Amino acid sequence: MQKFIDKVHTLSKQELYELLLKDLSSKELIEILKELFLLDPKIDSGLELFDCCGTGGDAANTFNISTTTAILAAAAGIKTGKNGGRSSTSKTGSVDVLEELGVNFRQNLEVKLIGLKKFGLAFHNSKAIAETLAPLKNYARQNKICSFLSLLGPFTNPFLLKGQIIGIGKKEWFEIVCELARFNLENGYCKRIALIQSESKNGQIFDELTSVTKAKIKILSKNHEFNFDFDPRDFDLTPNDEFLLQGASDHQGNAKILKSILANQANSCQVETCLINLALLMSLDQDLSKENIKAQIKQSYKIAKTNLESGESLRNWQEFLSYNQAKN
Repeated sequence: MQKFIDKVHTLSKQELYELLLKDLSSKELIEILKELFLLDPKIDSGLELFDCCGTGGDAANTFNISTTTAILAAAAGIKTGKNGGRSSTSKTGSVDVLEELGVNFRQNLEVKLIGLKKFGLAFHNSKAIAETLAPLKNYARQNKICSFLSLLGPFTNPFLLKGQIIGIGKKEWFEIVCELARFNLENGYCKRIALIQSESKNGQIFDELTSVTKAKIKILSKNHEFNFDFDPRDFDLTPNDEFLLQGASDHQGNAKILKSILANQANSCQVETCLINLALLMSLDQDLSKENIKAQIKQSYKIAKTNLESGESLRNWQEFLSYNQAKN
């Protein structure tokens, strides 16, 4: 038990470096997840919860798309327990931008559950990665090393989930993440997972859906899998340059972008990208098939767009933030 975790805490800096450079197999990564889940068993909240996150590693320097999507999802009735961490290779991680916005990560479980019930939203800084594997995580962040930790992160949400979007930042990671997803599904940690990987015309990979790039989507449940080729033209999204998805150079700038999207004052590329990710997340609340997924995403997109334009997304976020800051 805990063979890998125990070993990590005994390694020298050179040994940590060498370990981070290794390409671990899906079997090895699953064994690490088993150790992590023994130490921190998944929590049954009694709620139907969702998550959206990416592996990172795409070097695309986008704004915080999945974090913004999670906030929009909560206002659209999708209870979202957003798992995330600080930046390792990107300019701003989920925790970085949320702290800049004033989010308090020190809340206990009871307070988080109340927030989920009232506002449909909670945030977690992955304990499994940030604390249990701290020597590896800290060394990787300090030295800007993209490693197998990025593959583990999306699966360390502390709650049992109904649905989850996982974006994959490197082509060679896709099949490995598929195996990790199957492990999660088989063990009942999640009921339905959407794996996504976008690619622009110039070969840039994104670990999100975007309004300007095609993507491959794999929908997995315990007993069913299918693939869907996403094309933004099928959803009448505005033709735009992927440059408009670029994030800012610091936490403050990325927080400003997030707030502008919630206020529906950002550029159409930013807004539509978040809404199409939200539409996919909302669709995971339904029984999906290769035949109905396009129609389901289209329907969910219309609902998500109306919700944002009504001001409900901004109102719910402001009320959540007031609650979050008042409850330590």
